[in-house]
Amino acid sequence: MENEATPDLRAVRIGKRYGEVVALDELSLEVMAGECVALVGESGSGKTTLLRCFNRMVEPGSGRVELDGEDVASLDAVTLRRRIGYVQQEGGLLPHWRVLRNTALVPWLRRAPDAERLAVT
Repeated sequence: MENEATPDLRAVRIGKRYGEVVALDELSLEVMAGECVALVGESGSGKTTLLRCFNRMVEPGSGRVELDGEDVASLDAVTLRRRIGYVQQEGGLLPHWRVLRNTALVPWLRRAPDAERLAVT
């Protein structure tokens, strides 16, 4: 029997509505360590809602999100957000910093290995 790897991030039948508007309809996604994923779609198709479900900025109406096999609903939201990076579309970047430095800010604040090197790049 082969040993199957567990996804680092998993959305299982996520559903989210805003009134009558369906933002996510039983969406499932698995992301493995080292994998690069692009969410592509029209404005209003649910891309940002999905990302916000990953870090509990938005609670799904149905389904669940797992990080390293653990349901994120059971995790403290602040602790969860420190484990995963999220850069907001508007107002989340420091314009005088390079992209790498912006994305290394939270790991640098957490004193993660290599964050100092990335933050000064």
